[in-house]
Amino acid sequence: MRSAGYRLFGTTADVGVSAWGGSLGEVCAQAARGMFAVLVDLRSVRAREPYPLEACGEDAGSMLVAFLNELLFLHTTREIVLRRFEVLVASPDRRLGTARPHSRLRATAWGEAIEASRHTIETEIKAATYHRLLVARRNGRWRARVILDV
Repeated sequence: MRSAGYRLFGTTADVGVSAWGGSLGEVCAQAARGMFAVLVDLRSVRAREPYPLEACGEDAGSMLVAFLNELLFLHTTREIVLRRFEVLVASPDRRLGTARPHSRLRATAWGEAIEASRHTIETEIKAATYHRLLVARRNGRWRARVILDV
């Protein structure tokens, strides 16, 4: 098995993404890459412009859903497609009691404006959902499963 990656799987009316990696940040990045592979042929997308963002949740799963939905918001409102993702999951600040473990991330996504001559949106995604959501660490490896409402 590769050190990090993703695969797509079908569900009754939606599309699922399974992702894996050595860190939670890497899993979030691979899930984002998988989600955009559903939207557009990633080979047609250039990683030209950086788009910084933050997301948080009550736990690692809700943080992942918030992150993916924030990326969809960027895609829709700025009419961009993305292909490269770097994600840093914040450590909790126990002194202030402000963050739970794995509940906040900062990310930079790279992509470009949609050009009709090069980018064909293959499947519109409405949202990342909590249905069958899984984010877990096992044997030192992280994995995630998220269902995308299409």
